[in-house]
Amino acid sequence: LFFLNDPKLVSTQNELNSICKTNASHIDVSTLGCFSQRDKTIYLLDNNSGLANNLLAATAAHELLHSVYVKLPFKERRQIDDALMSIWNGSNHKYLKNRLSAYNFAQSTPNLNELHSIIGTELGNLPDLLEKHYSKYFNQEKVYNISKSFNNKVEIKKIALAKTTKNLNALKKQIQMNKKQISQLVAELNSYKDKMNHYKSLSNSSQHFVAQYNDLVPLYNEKISKIKDLESETQNIIIEYNSAIPKINNNVQELKLLGSAEKT
Repeated sequence: LFFLNDPKLVSTQNELNSICKTNASHIDVSTLGCFSQRDKTIYLLDNNSGLANNLLAATAAHELLHSVYVKLPFKERRQIDDALMSIWNGSNHKYLKNRLSAYNFAQSTPNLNELHSIIGTELGNLPDLLEKHYSKYFNQEKVYNISKSFNNKVEIKKIALAKTTKNLNALKKQIQMNKKQISQLVAELNSYKDKMNHYKSLSNSSQHFVAQYNDLVPLYNEKISKIKDLESETQNIIIEYNSAIPKINNNVQELKLLGSAEKT
């Protein structure tokens, strides 16, 4: 049945998005695949790298189920729909609602075609009716395990990204604090400098001013040393901050794709 839907691999994300927006009945912003009822074709992203590649089999199964659903006889579809709605209203409601939200369906009840594909590829321990239904087309447990493994890896990446982002924000805050402290030290240094210049101009009139000038010299030098140390520390933090930004941006882009591994 899968090959009867003339499956096609598409080489780039942009090309796939364009095809799916033109031909699919509903699409996400970015996707790994779609089923076109218009030309009865399954389109899949030919992704040879990253986590998305692991999801190709599950994506293919998801798209196949769209083709299956539209061809179901009326009586059988009613039975399947009742089973789908039972799961929709059960313990997996929050997960399913979140998954369907990616498709921007403007309706209060779930899109059963989409629900049929999501439940068939992303949930386990299904009721007998659905297990028998999905088993006609593929090994549902294996497909579910692929999706589960993929989702677990995505969650790990999300946690790592959140941790890195938190650290980056801490670095940014430290940079801001250091710069503020440097500004304060520079202001104090300039104040010492003005006083020293004043005492120096009066040094010929009294040894008292010479003594006051000399008392400020070590304080002045101490400020200079603190400023240099703080500037060096700040520069190192800035280097660390800047080196982390490309990595975070790459992770965000990958998660954007993976998060939209919402098959259509």
